[in-house]
Amino acid sequence: MTASEQILSRRYAAAFIAVCPISYEDFLFIKKALKYFKKHAKLVYFLSLPTMDKKQKKELMHTLFIQLKLPHCFNDLLSLLVEQKRTKLIADVLYYIVQLYQEKNNIMEFSIESSCALDKKKLDAIQQFLAHRTGNDIIYTYRENKNLIAGIRLQSDTLLWEYSVRKKLRAISLSLMR
Repeated sequence: MTASEQILSRRYAAAFIAVCPISYEDFLFIKKALKYFKKHAKLVYFLSLPTMDKKQKKELMHTLFIQLKLPHCFNDLLSLLVEQKRTKLIADVLYYIVQLYQEKNNIMEFSIESSCALDKKKLDAIQQFLAHRTGNDIIYTYRENKNLIAGIRLQSDTLLWEYSVRKKLRAISLSLMR
């Protein structure tokens, strides 16, 4: 995606957020739709082909939006993208809608990794720590990562906390290379 397409996608997203109220449930469905469009990039490419009729594109996307449980106002966004021959921007617009919603509602996503399984109580404590440190509500995904070697890693798009043997070994290795 070019810089001008990024700017354009962000503008579409900002306009959409300004016009269409989004609930938290809608936000979760938008995130799922974004994942879907990233996974099925060929579909977006197919829909952006100029040989396909605009009416067919709209009908296909409308059906897809219903299956993805996106809010009704997405049909207006879709119609606009189809009419302006910018259907290929749909995944990028969804990405920016997610980003803008999170900014507006003080939400941060974190990936939590630990070397051993954590119970719900420990995950809740980590979530509270992150919320306190960032001042945001925290949405997290959790997975076990044996490569950490006795440690924990908390990562968002902009922040990283890691306390593990792997990190210490990496630091020692880097200091020996100097």
